[in-house]
Amino acid sequence: MKLFSVAFLALFFLNEPIGTVLPVNRSFAQPLDSLSFIFTSARSGKLEIWKSQNGQMLQLTNEKKMESWRGKVSPGGKRILFYRSSKGSKSNTTAKASLWVMNMDGTEQKELITQGQNGWIDQFGASWSPDGKQIIMAATTVKNGSSQLFLTDENGKNPKQLTKRQGYFSDPAFSPDGKQIAYVALPEDYNGTSLAYLEVFVMSIDGQEENRLTYDEFRDHDPSWSPDGRELVFETATKPGNITASKWGIRTISAGGGDVRKVLFDEGINIFPRWINSNYLLFQRIGYLKSGAQLFTIHADGSQLKPLTSGNGNDSEPDIIH
Repeated sequence: MKLFSVAFLALFFLNEPIGTVLPVNRSFAQPLDSLSFIFTSARSGKLEIWKSQNGQMLQLTNEKKMESWRGKVSPGGKRILFYRSSKGSKSNTTAKASLWVMNMDGTEQKELITQGQNGWIDQFGASWSPDGKQIIMAATTVKNGSSQLFLTDENGKNPKQLTKRQGYFSDPAFSPDGKQIAYVALPEDYNGTSLAYLEVFVMSIDGQEENRLTYDEFRDHDPSWSPDGRELVFETATKPGNITASKWGIRTISAGGGDVRKVLFDEGINIFPRWINSNYLLFQRIGYLKSGAQLFTIHADGSQLKPLTSGNGNDSEPDIIH
């Protein structure tokens, strides 16, 4: 399972008061002045969901015994899916996770899928359908087994398994028209269990017509659809290894397959890319020899790399509020 996403962030805490509203750092230029987004941050002392909107950063979660992470904004921007695990786990430990939902202002926080519900050993990667009526996610049903993709209603009920073949499946995301799902998986002709062989795939909403998009030696994760549904952006391990010592880049590919295009390949760790619009991306970055994660923006052609947050709070896992 993918445990690296924010595991290292809790090692670098700030001692700011819980619930503090902070101004956005205006010294960092943005490609869009009106950019609004949510993200995970340890700036309050443990992992919580934060929102940047209207020139302010606001902490949305504050459960004393829990940590909150991996927020996903609903279509229309009214609700947020997110995960919670026990305080002190210092990471997004999927085996200890439960799925929650809340309003965009942090109110009405409600648990949807408890830890161990549905017989799941772990759960992760939940994401909304374009109409907000369904949730897709990955889960493991057998101890030491491989994860599969599941579809539920908007309340996390009535789970339906979409993938059937052997292999590891993760990071699902609906296409803008709701007809396809992008994800990463081990290829069908690979008989091992190493996640180094994860590739990007697309399939129809019924779990049929699986189409493999990437064919190379790189490990891929977190495909995200462009607003027009024509492209996917994703992260790639350019130098495998421990997250603090490895290198991760950002690439794009047509949703129908074809040539893979590099957006950012450097000495840093560049992960969780999200489309702001058809030209710009928002993503999490740890620069070379840096310890704190920051949020950055970049043009899809690889130009105009600009920091959006300072990195003092170890900011990660962004998602755009449209």
